Amino acid sequence: MRSKRLFLAGLVIGILLAASASFGLMAYFSNLAEEHFNNTAVSALH
Repeated sequence: MRSKRLFLAGLVIGILLAASASFGLMAYFSNLAEEHFNNTAVSALH
């Protein structure tokens, strides 16, 4: 019974870690895309 509870705790922690990691990656890539778009827009205007 104890191992099942431990497994569930590990599963929840793993899901939380994966969610935070994917959220961080999405924020990082959207930031990169925004910077790239701003740079191209600025260079196109000049």
